Amino acid sequence: MKKSTSTNKYVKQLMEVTGLSYDEAYAELRSIETATGMSFKEYMRNNLYTISSSMRVRTAAKLISRKKRKNEYIDQICRETGLTPADVKASIRNLNALDLGMRFSPYMYRKYAFYNLDPEAQKAAIELLLERKSLTESFYETLIHSAPSELSYEELSEAYDRIKAITSQVIGENYVNTHFELVKNRYPEGISDQTVKRDIIIDLESITLAAGFSTVEYVMFDLYHKSLPEKLSYVSKKAFQRLVFSVNNANARRVFNNKYNSYLAFKEEYSRDIVRVATSNDFPSFEDFCTKHPVFVFKPSFALQGDGIRKVNVNEYSDSMTMMEELLEENGEFVAEELVSGNPAISVFNPDSLNTIRIITFNAGKRVKGLSIFGPAFRNGQIVYGGSGIYFVNGFFKTGKAGSFIDNGGAGGILTAINQKTGRLIGPGYDESGSEFESHPDSNVCFDYYELPKYKKALKLAKKCALKSPDAGIIGWDLALNDEGKWIIIEGNVLPTLLGQGPAKNGLSKEFYLFCKQMIKEKPAINEQEDASANDEQEDDKYSANEASE
Repeated sequence: MKKSTSTNKYVKQLMEVTGLSYDEAYAELRSIETATGMSFKEYMRNNLYTISSSMRVRTAAKLISRKKRKNEYIDQICRETGLTPADVKASIRNLNALDLGMRFSPYMYRKYAFYNLDPEAQKAAIELLLERKSLTESFYETLIHSAPSELSYEELSEAYDRIKAITSQVIGENYVNTHFELVKNRYPEGISDQTVKRDIIIDLESITLAAGFSTVEYVMFDLYHKSLPEKLSYVSKKAFQRLVFSVNNANARRVFNNKYNSYLAFKEEYSRDIVRVATSNDFPSFEDFCTKHPVFVFKPSFALQGDGIRKVNVNEYSDSMTMMEELLEENGEFVAEELVSGNPAISVFNPDSLNTIRIITFNAGKRVKGLSIFGPAFRNGQIVYGGSGIYFVNGFFKTGKAGSFIDNGGAGGILTAINQKTGRLIGPGYDESGSEFESHPDSNVCFDYYELPKYKKALKLAKKCALKSPDAGIIGWDLALNDEGKWIIIEGNVLPTLLGQGPAKNGLSKEFYLFCKQMIKEKPAINEQEDASANDEQEDDKYSANEASE
C-alpha cells in the first residue's frame, strides 16, 4: 500500500535518528498508533524513540489520555461559561503570558475558576496558590524525611489548616460539584449538603497535595473522617512510589512492564502457555497456540488496570489469520494466554472472573531493624517475614462483579485485605469508588474470615519469584489458585500500591519509614514520564490518580 507524503516524512525522520530500516520504522510508528491512537507526528514530537520500548506504549497512552482530558476540561468550561474553545485557549495563553510564577493548564484554569476572575483577582489567587505550593512542598519533605515519632503534629496541623484555608479561597464551585462525583459513594452525606460536599473536596485536595494521596486512596482509607495524625499514619501513593522507584531499577521495569518478558522470566511459575504476537511473522506460533487453546485470554502487551483484557474464542472468527490481523490492527502487540480455570474455593465469590490475590514482596536483603512484631501490622498479618530478607506486605484479595471477567480494582473489582499469617480475609471489601461490602453483592459470600486454601504455598511461590528478581526490591505478585489446587503467577507488577491499608483499617507509616531507611540508598531520580504523581498539579481524575496500580 502506498504511504502518504506525511507518513513518509515521519518514517524517514525516525530512520534518521534511530538507524532503523524503512519497514522497521513504519512498524514502530504504526504499532504505537494502533495501540494508543497517537499519530506519527505526535510520536516524533514527543521523542518517544528516546525511551525504552517497554515504556513507549504506556507513555503514549498517558499523553493521549492527557490530551483527551485537556479537551474535556475545555468543553466543561465552555458549557459553564458560554465561551468558545478558542476563547478559553486564548484566555489561558494570556494568563500564562503574564509570567506570574505559575503556568496554567485547562484543568487548573477550570479548577480555580479563573474565568470568573478579573486580572487583579487572578493575581491575588496566584499569590495564594504559590504560598500553598511552598507549604505543601515543605509538608511533604517533612513527612518523607522524618520518623513518625519525630513529627510535630502541632506544627503540621497549623500548616495543614493554612493549606485548607487557601484551597477554600481558590477552588471553584463547579469543580467541587464534578469532583465530588468520584467520592459520593463513600460520602453520601455530601450529596444533599453543599457545605459538607465542599468540605470533603477541600480536605481531599489539601491532603492530596500535602501528602501525595490519590483520590482512590482517599476513599479507600476514609481519610475525611480521620484526624491529621490518623491520615498521616497511612502511606500515600506518592511516598510509596518514591521507595519503589529507588529499589526497582530499569532492568526490573523492562521485565515487568512487558507481559511477555515477565512470562519468559517466570515461565515455570506461570504454569501455562503464553505466546506473543507483535507482527504477522508470529503467525506460526500463534496458530499452533490457537489449535491447543481455542478459547484464550487476550492481553495488550503494555496494558494497565486490566484495560483490553478479555476472553477470545477462535470459533468466532473465520480463521486464525484473520483473527490475528484484526487483533493486531485493534490493539497492537499482544499476548495470548492459556485460560486458567479458577479453583471452586475461590470462584465462589464470582465465577465470571478469575479471582486473584496480590502479594507484595519487599526484598530488604535482611531483617529490618526496629520492626516490632508486636505492632498491629504484624498482629493482623499485614506484614509477615518470609525469611531470606523477604517481607510480605499488605496482601489483598481481588474479585470481580457478576458479568465481569476482570477482577482489577480499576475495572470495578472488589478488594479486601488478607491476614497473611492465617490466609483469612479481613472484611469488609471495597471497590475503588469507596463502596463497602460485607459480602459479595452478587454471590452474597461473606468476606470477613473467609479462609483462602493453601495460602502458605502462595507465600512460598511469591518468595521464590522475589528471590529470582534481584533488580526488583518491591513487586506486587498477582496469583491465582487453579482448578488443580495449585497457586500460579498471573503477573508481576513493578509499580504496586498499598491500597490494602484501607480494608485492613491500619496505616503502615511507622513500618514504611523503617523499610525506606534500610532500602533507599540514595534519593531516586524519578522519570516524570513514568511517574505522573511527580507533578504538583496532577490532572487528578479517578484513573489518572491511580493509573499505575492494578
